Amino acid sequence: MATLDPAALNKMISARIRDVAKRRVKETDPHLAEKLRRAMGLHPAPPRTPLSRQDFGEIQQAGFKIEKLAYQSRPGFVVPASLYRPDGESKGALLFAADAAWSHGKSAPAAQAFGVSMALRGFTTLVIEAPGRWYAGVENERSSQGDAWEGTTKMGAPALGQYVWDIIRGLDLLAETLSTEKVGVAGCGVGAEAALLAFAIDSRAASLVSACAAGSHELTPRLPESLCQLAGIAELGDVGDWLAARAGAPVLFLACDEDKVHTAESVQKTADKAKTRMGSGANVRFAHFLGEPDFNRRMREVAGAFFLEHLTGTKFSEYDAEPRPITDGQVRPFPAETLEASQLDLFAEPSPGTPYSSDVAPTTLRAVAEKLLAEPYPEESPALIPWGDYGHIPGQAPTETIKLVDGPAEIGSISLPSRELDLDGLNALGLSVPEFLGQILHLWLPGHPETMASVAAKGDPLSNVVASVRNLVKKDENKVELNLVQAEGLVASLTAQTLAAYRTGIEVKSSHSDNDPLLILGASSGVISTPGARYRKA
Repeated sequence: MATLDPAALNKMISARIRDVAKRRVKETDPHLAEKLRRAMGLHPAPPRTPLSRQDFGEIQQAGFKIEKLAYQSRPGFVVPASLYRPDGESKGALLFAADAAWSHGKSAPAAQAFGVSMALRGFTTLVIEAPGRWYAGVENERSSQGDAWEGTTKMGAPALGQYVWDIIRGLDLLAETLSTEKVGVAGCGVGAEAALLAFAIDSRAASLVSACAAGSHELTPRLPESLCQLAGIAELGDVGDWLAARAGAPVLFLACDEDKVHTAESVQKTADKAKTRMGSGANVRFAHFLGEPDFNRRMREVAGAFFLEHLTGTKFSEYDAEPRPITDGQVRPFPAETLEASQLDLFAEPSPGTPYSSDVAPTTLRAVAEKLLAEPYPEESPALIPWGDYGHIPGQAPTETIKLVDGPAEIGSISLPSRELDLDGLNALGLSVPEFLGQILHLWLPGHPETMASVAAKGDPLSNVVASVRNLVKKDENKVELNLVQAEGLVASLTAQTLAAYRTGIEVKSSHSDNDPLLILGASSGVISTPGARYRKA
């Protein structure tokens, strides 16, 4: 029996993502914001529990001061922050989300430089960092909150979705502090993704600056891992499509020519799409910079002019010169106006025994996900994707029995290449590995045309109609039909169950059942975790 080629399957996954991104949407989906929230694990919206703000002192600098504080976006989920306040009256409020790849997060040179630069322009600026640990060797004050890539979080509360909620609660904090409902949001890298998504679903984010992120899915070689945490996000269109509900709100996209992931061309494409999707009143700009991905002085000067224009009514200008020399950025910083990270630290880690006092025990990304998985909000299951449109699915000889195995293929068996598949791409499409393989097998194995989704099979509509007619004419003939699927292994067992859901009437004999403890343990590895499981119908 023929084997499943993982390279060919991965090309089909990429082709599906690009195809959805290329579609021209004619009108705004009224449920888009809800779908985005579901992908982030934020639907329904979490309760706005007490922020439990705690202050750790302040540092006075020339023209501004830095307040060291922390708040809880969820009970026990601590967000360390630095609040940069200008001397004198504040012109408005900003929130900056640091890149998850920056050591020290909110206290990284580029993050500090943004806060200082904007405070010197008169903006009160809250700077926060990403939750959990994202990359090896990159530590911040939230590292003990867990692994951002852990499989269980993708099932209920992805780390990027939690970062979005941290931003939304940061808007709450600024509203309490300054009595303002309109805040400019900005971010770099993963922080920019979180800021963009928060902007898309919360109208209090009055303007957006996205740096070194948001490349169009049409042009990026593959989606960034952080975005792929969000179950089904690639099925909701391209990045520019997500801003459709924010018509008229000003957006600035910043790109660097040495960015290998979010190229200047791909970010420009997103900006162009956003202009179209946000309507005739769209106020979308794009600026291109030399050098590596960063949030350097030149970016801050363009962002400063943008925020002055849209939050204070200052006359339009391409850039606003930095009031005085400040650290250039994150890639090539020089020590000016920024402090040693330790001077802004609140505690080593948000864990028991630290200076942060709370009646609620500290929690983790995984604990949040497990709590939400225990409180499901079932809505829908993934639809059958027309995989035949994205690659060749060869026909197979009729058979009554097939055997699926996780390991090396035996005579007459089909080996499933689960660990060679693009897990990030599948998660972005909202499919687990077994669900994907079950859909492929449904289309790959022989069966009556009327029992299959004809649009998902390779071939033109006329061929499908002819095949159906022939099948009806020959309905009394003896036919070899698949009636038994044997499965050996965790992935094989779940794949067989998915196949049986499409091919009603077949019998499944598998080595593992739905409630097998090994399946539960295996889910945390990501290979058999179910994207967005909290929203799946039983």
